Amino acid sequence: TVSVLYWRRPIIMGIRIPVDHVNAENIGWLVENNVFILGIMLFWGCAVALHVKRMASPRVVAGCFAFGSVFVVATLAIEHYYYSECPISSEKMEATYRILRENSRFFQKQSEEWKLQHPHFLADGTLLCVVRKYKTLMPWDQDTDFYIVYDVDEDPNAEDLVKRLREHHANDLEVVYHPARHLVQVRHASGGHGDMWLWARREIDGVKCINNPDFTYRHLKIPGCFRYEWVAPTKVINWNVGPESLTVDIPNDTASFLTDLFGPRYMEPYRSRMQCTENFAVHAGSHWRYGYVFLGILTMYVAYTYSLQYIENKRALIIPLWRRQAIK
Repeated sequence: TVSVLYWRRPIIMGIRIPVDHVNAENIGWLVENNVFILGIMLFWGCAVALHVKRMASPRVVAGCFAFGSVFVVATLAIEHYYYSECPISSEKMEATYRILRENSRFFQKQSEEWKLQHPHFLADGTLLCVVRKYKTLMPWDQDTDFYIVYDVDEDPNAEDLVKRLREHHANDLEVVYHPARHLVQVRHASGGHGDMWLWARREIDGVKCINNPDFTYRHLKIPGCFRYEWVAPTKVINWNVGPESLTVDIPNDTASFLTDLFGPRYMEPYRSRMQCTENFAVHAGSHWRYGYVFLGILTMYVAYTYSLQYIENKRALIIPLWRRQAIK
């Protein structure tokens, strides 16, 4: 198992994910693989070591074995969820669709002068859905993304944008500005949300680009920066997504933009087990969590009871074949 994790070739955990997609190579194995396997190794290793060396009471050893068994259930839960495409709850997905529709309508109703001054376009995973010709959002993506370009000497608090958004959206949608991240979010009570990232026109190393200091992706040739000619002037398209067609803007050169953002293999669908673990804990439907929580509690009880019985009957947890006859 250690070699599987070290070499990033998860034989027992499914198909290996290309490292090109991973933003931080030094933790690539953590992103790509099921981290709960480490819990199994830790607790079961402790149980065997404590029992063989007689360093703890039977109850402590049985407790370690039981906790390790819980991590087995967690590992299976994440694998089941991963191969089911890590779906967020239907309520959040419905809210995310609605926010995408409303944000698209918000941009389309702005004046031509405002649009020219503030180029805006779909980005990140939402743009991937467009270029891959999906008619739905990706089931594991809990938000949608727009980029908005502004002049660097404009109001950094984005008060005008936030005011316009609050006037447009209904009362059950909350508009929140995060100045430290240069981000405006439109949120629904269910947890579905849409991100609007604010990008300033700048010149970095002699290159005209758009810049967001909070944005760090490994593939970017200039950190936090995209070339301006890739994004503006934007292109207007009709995107058939969900139950209706939306009029949206996309970057001028989507291929260069997405290659800089995700690498040359951006057309290959990708989801990581780390993202699936987050979705399972926060965004999945309740039936996923409650079912596996019940199974985990049941497994822990059974594992503790039977391992304690086994140990108290003076039997080793692991008995070599050549010793079994002698023990009998």
